[in-house]
This record gives sequence, structure tokens and C-alpha cells, in this order.
Amino acid sequence: AVYFIKAFAPRLFCRIRNHFGLSYEAFVRCLEQDQGGYYQSGDFFFTSRSHVVFKQIQQSDVKVILSVLEAYSHHIRDNPFSLLPHWYSIVHIRTPGLGARFFLVTNNVLHTVDSIDAIYDIKG
Repeated sequence: AVYFIKAFAPRLFCRIRNHFGLSYEAFVRCLEQDQGGYYQSGDFFFTSRSHVVFKQIQQSDVKVILSVLEAYSHHIRDNPFSLLPHWYSIVHIRTPGLGARFFLVTNNVLHTVDSIDAIYDIKG
């Protein structure tokens, strides 16, 4: 059971999602848990059918992302073929047992109809 969910900059993120062709209704469907549940890989959470990924971030990251969000919105509007990741939302979730966590919701680049020949895990 989830006790608390807070979305940051909901109007601006809605505008950004619309730019990427993701309606509010489609976004909510992406967030719904499927029969298989959520899978975790490090700081990433995703479902088998969803084209979104939840990336766990720190509160300091939230501040940085929000400080550049307006410029990011203008960039993706002015550069429709940008290779920047698609930021869909930032949420703060507090659950029993796990405490409070912040997540950046982005597109899942591995959810594609195209064939993927190789995947590289590059660490910074």
C-alpha cells in the first residue's frame, strides 16, 4: 500500500509529455502495475509491458532537474529529434517499510519494436 505520492511541476511535465505524444491517460496506463509487477535493476524500476522507467534519484537531483526543466522543455520543443532522454515526471513516494524515495520517470529506450542487436552497460 502506498501512503503518499507527490508529483513535482505537474503542469510543465504534462506539457513535456504531450510534446512526446504521451497523453495524460496513456501516461497513467504506463504507471499501472501489470500482472508481473515491477522489476528492479539497481536504481531502476520497470514493468515488462511499460515504456516507462522509474529511476531512483536523490533529493538534490530533484532540485537540479527542476532548475533546468523549463530550458529542457524549450530544447525538446525546438529540437524534436533530440536524443536527450524523455523526462515524463518526478515523483516522491513514501511507502510502509521502504520509507521515502524520489523517482525520475523516463522513457524506456529498450521498449521498442525494433530489433536490438547488442546492449552495453557503460558505467561512469
